[in-house]
Amino acid sequence: MNAHPPLSPKPADQELQSRFNLLATAVSRLNDIVLITEAEPLDQPGPRIVFVNDAFERRTGYTREETIGNTPRMLQGPKTQRAELDRIRVALTAWEPVRAELINYTKGGKEFWLELDVVPVADENGRYTHWIAIERDITDRKLVEAAREAMELQLHELQKMEAIGTLAGGIAHDFNNIIATMLGNAELARRSLDHEHAALQSIDEIVKAGRRARDLVRQILTFSRRQVTDMTPFALESLVHEVVQMLSANLPAKIHIEVSAAADGPLIRADSTQMMQVLMNLGTNAIHAMRGHGGTLHFAVESVVSSLLAPAGPGHRVQPAVRLTVRDSGPGMDQATLDRMYEPFFTTKPLGEGTGLGLAVVHGIVKFHGGLIDVSSKPGSGTSFTIDLPAASGMPNAGQQLAATQINAPTLTKSGAGRHILYLDDDDSLIFLVRRLLEIEGFKVSAFSEQSEAIAAVAAGGDAFDLVITDFNMPGMNGIEVLREMLTINPALRTAIASGFVDEALTEAARQVGVNRLIFKESAVEDFCAVIRGLIDETN
Repeated sequence: MNAHPPLSPKPADQELQSRFNLLATAVSRLNDIVLITEAEPLDQPGPRIVFVNDAFERRTGYTREETIGNTPRMLQGPKTQRAELDRIRVALTAWEPVRAELINYTKGGKEFWLELDVVPVADENGRYTHWIAIERDITDRKLVEAAREAMELQLHELQKMEAIGTLAGGIAHDFNNIIATMLGNAELARRSLDHEHAALQSIDEIVKAGRRARDLVRQILTFSRRQVTDMTPFALESLVHEVVQMLSANLPAKIHIEVSAAADGPLIRADSTQMMQVLMNLGTNAIHAMRGHGGTLHFAVESVVSSLLAPAGPGHRVQPAVRLTVRDSGPGMDQATLDRMYEPFFTTKPLGEGTGLGLAVVHGIVKFHGGLIDVSSKPGSGTSFTIDLPAASGMPNAGQQLAATQINAPTLTKSGAGRHILYLDDDDSLIFLVRRLLEIEGFKVSAFSEQSEAIAAVAAGGDAFDLVITDFNMPGMNGIEVLREMLTINPALRTAIASGFVDEALTEAARQVGVNRLIFKESAVEDFCAVIRGLIDETN
């Protein structure tokens, strides 16, 4: 008996099979991930995966054999957004389609972003049997968005600091006039009292408050790059010892300061005033953190070589550097604080005890000087700041370092007896202060509040004045314009401009006119007198 020949597929079945194969090939070749799971259970361990295409294997690193029977939770990790997962679960429970963006993880643990659309699939009876997810890799897009957000944030910060700098520059003149008057009169009051007078303690508090106000303005101006810089080579360890002496004067109980610094290290080329701000801010923050508990603040300066400071590229080599380490044994910082510590106006100190500018200023100064700053801190383990600064190439060793007069005002001993000074200012309180201050030092003072009267005095006096000091910011003619006219009358005249705000523009304008010196108004009384005596003595 002959066997029946096999039945040939019907044309309709062949067409259906052909379409199915085409669909399977298309799904398999898609660049987007296709993932199909059973409809339930939504609770642990989750719906099982029944199908993935080639794109899933390429992106995740998992094979089909490792994936089928598992759940999509295999792709979740520490940064997968819990709130987004909860939102997806709510939609799935209601058998509703949902779109989401999730962080997933490859088999090797590398995170990536997926944009996914999940829809339910029902059978012919209307019963939901599966979920189909179409998932697109959006990692590159997210990286671009993150970079754009970072740039926008940076731009926002730059704009904010530019606005602060503009505001600070605008108020610096009037504000520093107030500070100079307050500090100057406090010093004059101190001189008029004996050493046992009860008012001295109050005067000391006035001086402390005035200096805090002065330093705050300086920090704002420094961070917003509105102050002139004086880049000179010097030994960092000498500045460290000076700052340690200042910090030790009011050191709380149970806090100790240690210094490790070689005496023959290389110099750095930097603005010593700004570097002192770095040291003072880091030291003050460390002392504040240890206050009430005690501990040790350690400063270290050492010579290192740093490939990080050297530019990358052909011929890349390490660069000599000076490393400053400021370490404390305080309570340390958590990650949330570390993430925000350089933000302007962010502070963990109680209201009234911190401006939030300290570390922002430190970061800005270090970057301005071409350095790198790193911090290591954990709760309960203290904090350590490490700063690498380029060494000044071709500079002498520390034994040939600059004299202390480049950091502090010169100490001069010659009196002002017989010397005649013309002082011009539109602020009557400063005229009173400067006149009294200089007359105590033995100077003869002719003071004016009107520019025309001061210019007329120079024209009439010939060589009568040993020095002319004028305020810069005045209504009508500013100090530069006044001195230009005065020097036209007497080119040999010694001149100085006093201002509470000295920037690059003022420095250049003064240089072009021929001004001999710029004086910060808010400087201490001794500094002001020393600069004046120095200007006069230069003619001898």
